[in-house]
Order: sequence, then structure tokens, then C-alpha cells
Amino acid sequence: MLGIVVLLIIDRSHRADVSKLELQLIEEKEAEIQEFFTETLGLLRIQVDPELLEFSSGWERDIPRRIIQEHAAFDEVSIIDLQGKEVIRASRAGEERDLLYVTELPAFKMAAEGEIFIGEVHRSFVGPSLTLAAPIRVEDRVILVVIAEVNIRDVLRSLDASRLGTAGYLLAVDQNGTLLNGKKTGISLNAVDRVRRSLAGQRLNGLEPRD
Repeated sequence: MLGIVVLLIIDRSHRADVSKLELQLIEEKEAEIQEFFTETLGLLRIQVDPELLEFSSGWERDIPRRIIQEHAAFDEVSIIDLQGKEVIRASRAGEERDLLYVTELPAFKMAAEGEIFIGEVHRSFVGPSLTLAAPIRVEDRVILVVIAEVNIRDVLRSLDASRLGTAGYLLAVDQNGTLLNGKKTGISLNAVDRVRRSLAGQRLNGLEPRD
């Protein structure tokens, strides 16, 4: 009986150590993802000096190119006026196409109202991407909108490269429970209890029976 109790204590202690290492790795990757969004959204939060509007015309036309040069995750950036018409667009691939009206896009609508927009992950020609949008302001007034297509390849590659021991690995899902990395990318894990609970904001440590 004593031997069983000792083994049980050792097993629980080992599980607690493994759980601690797993949570540390997850927290490190969460910090990387947060930094990614801080950097990308930071470039889109543009505050314009009122004097620039007074003494300079066409200042906004260089913004997309500069954003793309600043961060490798940006594949395409557009400046939109408040009527929903693209003023200028730049693409990392150098693609040129007609400027569009994007009045009905949720990204435009939210940014035109002064809010930050973060879209769902989707597949583009460069891989997993998402749409970001933000208002361009003069003081407290929204004067334009910037919309960007941002690839998340490096974020997912960082997760794929992470290992815990010989068999542990990290998987990412979007807000709908769709798997974003690993060998079965694109399948839905929304029916998995642990995934649903994580998406609901619960933090699982692997020590509880349902974890």
C-alpha cells in the first residue's frame, strides 16, 4: 500500500512538472502572438498632424508602400476614403488591379466608425492570412481608413517548430475551432470539448480529468 501511495505521489508530481513546462511554453507563444498583433496593428494606427493636411496634398499615397516595407507580414495595404473608395493600394507582389469601392466590407464599416477590425483567418495565395483595418485620424476625427492583408506564416511556423519532449507539440485554432497548423490543417476541432472550453476562455492545465 505504501509503495502504491509513493508511486501515486511521484506520478502526480511528474504530471504537475510537465503541466508547468507546457503552460510556460504556451505563455511564451501567447506573448509572441500578442507581440505580432501589437506590431502590425501599431503600424495601422495612424495619427495625422493637422498641419500636414493644411500644407501637403497626396501625403496618404505613400502610406501603403511604407507599411509593407516596415513589416514582412503585410502583403497588401489599401487606403480608403470615407465614401468607401480605395484611394491607393500597394501589394508586396506588385500586383495591380482597379481600385474598388469597399463600402459593404465589415472591415471598412468598423474602421470608419473608429474601431479596430481583426478578421477571421482565411487562405490567400501566400497561405493563412487575416484582414486588419484601422481608422486614420486627425486628432479625434476619422478621415480615412487603412485595410491590410496580413499573413501569419511566421507565427504558425514558430508554433510548428516548438516541441515539448519528444512528442509534445502546439496547435492553433481560429475562433471557429478550425485547425491552423500541423498535418491536418483546415479540419474543425470545434466538437472537441477541450477546444470548446479553451475558446470560451477557460485555461486548461492538463491536471484535471477533463483536461
